[in-house]
Amino acid sequence: MDTNKLERFSRRNNFRIVGIPVTENENCEESVKEKVFPLFKDAPDLHIERCHRDGRAPPGRSPHILVRCLSYKAKSFIMRYRRSALQGQSFFIVDDLTRLDLAEKKKWSSKVKDLYERGVKLTFSGGKWRDATGKPFEF
Repeated sequence: MDTNKLERFSRRNNFRIVGIPVTENENCEESVKEKVFPLFKDAPDLHIERCHRDGRAPPGRSPHILVRCLSYKAKSFIMRYRRSALQGQSFFIVDDLTRLDLAEKKKWSSKVKDLYERGVKLTFSGGKWRDATGKPFEF
């Protein structure tokens, strides 16, 4: 098994919150529980295993909040309903991708955007762009 696959598996329960400003004496876990989790109505038990700011931020932006859920079920619920739950919010949620997966996603992003405008919807999962049936998409 390659190291990227192992790293991907270790990030299975993780997601990133982008766009929440840093506050003085911040407790990331409390911020997520107060600002994010209430937006997900009918959610299963959303429990956080770990939560912290991650890395340096680009100028004028806040570092991402990296959240590790206690269960994959909770994380997948958040990822499935994030678009509708976060409508009108100043922040958004993304999957916690490995460096290799992020590079692969960015490599094809302009083609994916063009395909979307033509009615082809793709998702990025398991290090590959996939069609509606879940099969890897060939560019």
